[in-house]
Amino acid sequence: MPLYVYRCEDASKACDACRAAFEVLQRMSDRPLAKCPECGAPLKKQVTTANSAFPKGPAALRNMGMARLEKRSDGNYENVSAQEGHQRVGALDSFAADLAKGPKPVIGE
Repeated sequence: MPLYVYRCEDASKACDACRAAFEVLQRMSDRPLAKCPECGAPLKKQVTTANSAFPKGPAALRNMGMARLEKRSDGNYENVSAQEGHQRVGALDSFAADLAKGPKPVIGE
């Protein structure tokens, strides 16, 4: 399924969610979003290009706002791209608070 980017048509009516562009995973057959799900402001679908490059290394992942979680032999996961002050090792669900602040996980074995 493609990832579509939406932005509020009128910045003066936008909430924090739609003032900045946000992504929505939708089927090609789905109708485009017409209104912001948070504030109801009218949205416009942005034209974007597909990103076929995958980041190389933890620093590149951090720069793209992503995290790489690798499963360890003890059953815990290690965030190999963690920034200073972020959780580095724990159960998969224990990363939820850190990941909710921004990075999107990329889980590897």
